[in-house]
Amino acid sequence: MKKRLFVLKLVLVNVILIPHLPFAISIFKNIFFKVPKNKDKAIIIVPGIGCSTLHYLGKTNNTYKHGECVFFRGDMYTWSLLDLKDSALKALRNYRLLCCNKDGTPLYKNVGLLTDYTDVDGYDVNLSKYGFSLMFKKIIDFLTQKYGENTNYKYKVYLYNYDWRLSNEVNGRALYNELKKYGGGVILIGFSMGNLVSCKAAALLYNDNDLNRIKAFISTFPPYNGSLNAIKFLKTGMMDYPLFNILNKVFRINTVLKMLSLNYSSMYELIPNKQFFKRRKGFLYDTDNCRLNYRQTILYLKNDKNINKMLLNNAVKFHNNLYIGGKHILDYIKNKVFFIGVGYKTEDALLIDRKYINVVKNMSYSDGDGTVNSKFGAYPPCDVDEEDIIYVKCRHNELFSNTKFLIELSNAVDMYV
Repeated sequence: MKKRLFVLKLVLVNVILIPHLPFAISIFKNIFFKVPKNKDKAIIIVPGIGCSTLHYLGKTNNTYKHGECVFFRGDMYTWSLLDLKDSALKALRNYRLLCCNKDGTPLYKNVGLLTDYTDVDGYDVNLSKYGFSLMFKKIIDFLTQKYGENTNYKYKVYLYNYDWRLSNEVNGRALYNELKKYGGGVILIGFSMGNLVSCKAAALLYNDNDLNRIKAFISTFPPYNGSLNAIKFLKTGMMDYPLFNILNKVFRINTVLKMLSLNYSSMYELIPNKQFFKRRKGFLYDTDNCRLNYRQTILYLKNDKNINKMLLNNAVKFHNNLYIGGKHILDYIKNKVFFIGVGYKTEDALLIDRKYINVVKNMSYSDGDGTVNSKFGAYPPCDVDEEDIIYVKCRHNELFSNTKFLIELSNAVDMYV
């Protein structure tokens, strides 16, 4: 009899009590030690490529100081290489630190985002707070004053910096972890390539059945379908800036920029994708005026021995993975507003030379922000009401200093705070 009772007790403990113990403990905690729900909320601005400063993070030596900016040294909106306060040779020295391996990872592990400013002499913390050239200062100060933690809205307003050399897949996962901190919800404002980073984070939230954490997504000057500038940059390293063209004749800057970009995952993810082709039936023309389709365009790029085939294939996968159940992740975000740049001629076709594979020239233009074509590159790849699209006459790199845009952005945020 005692043996039967012992066996019965053993069964009760192992079969009933132990398996359900964690559940019982959680019920007990919820009743007697209820943890208050995280109600923190934020307005997060996700910048574009090149908008976050990168720094030397190693120990100070004869060549570099700890915390020294190795990219974007001046306070004007231009590449650091063009900052006339530094010699071209010194700037070229810094660009060496920005190289990536063929798998897209940084070559130098001691270069990245600066998070601790306590032991950095003379470093302007505002560069990280407001982005390169203090580009986002006006918008962050404006939103902080209106919706910040010292107002009734109680939103934390800040710029989300990331290493823009890396894949938007990697940076999107990091942003996803950042969004998880805010139980009260997030108003996400993406700028340029930051929209692709935001889409990846949103896709991960969707997989967690937590997409409602994004109270609203405000997309500004997005390259959802790609930009022809990415192809031109990978092939030639050239940019359409007058000062750049002048200095390039002396220093051959484009060769350095091309070398760097060839192993930047993010640059490949800005190449026009299938959605671009659906809107623009071919955008590469050879010297015989033959129009290339999407498959031929990818083959054309792969035929260049300098192009990183692995990163190109990964970029195609990245865009494909933003589609869930046949729909783009944007289709699943309930509240969204799109700001698209217009009023400036923007390439919609390039002329290539198959014989001289690095010869790429502008062929034709249509409307856009000077960097991303409004109809083919920026238009959202989802079902969208035209009333949710706001067209702004502004150049790509001047958006956040545009007063009219700030007013329209404030009106958009007002709807969702």
